[in-house]
Amino acid sequence: MEELKVIILQKDSVGTVVLHRPNCDAIMHPVAGDLPAILAQIPELVKQARDQWGLNPLYPKTTMVAPPPVPAQRTPVASAAKKPDPTEQPKMF
Repeated sequence: MEELKVIILQKDSVGTVVLHRPNCDAIMHPVAGDLPAILAQIPELVKQARDQWGLNPLYPKTTMVAPPPVPAQRTPVASAAKKPDPTEQPKMF
């Protein structure tokens, strides 16, 4: 007999059903209604989960693609402006 976890989260009239089987990714379904209405949907949700697990038990692995290199930013070069003479009095006007 297969192991199957069914988790029901409910708040007010909105809920989430999570289905999990070993070596398979969990599947989440949003559901509406009170607890008896949610429980009535469980057999159909289990059937859908088994169908999905039969095709793809695990979500595909993602591969990280390296971002393109960022071009080096040029730093401004100090101009060859005349350096102020420290002994010269600054002009006020």
